[in-house]
Amino acid sequence: PGLLKAIDDAARARGMNRSAFLASAARKEVAGSW
Repeated sequence: PGLLKAIDDAARARGMNRSAFLASAARKEVAGSW
């Protein structure tokens, strides 16, 4: 399976769209690195 499909599936499971899911993941990465 492709990465985008995995992202879309994970986003859908959380009731989010891809953009919201990626923004959330990025926020966690940034917060985790400080």
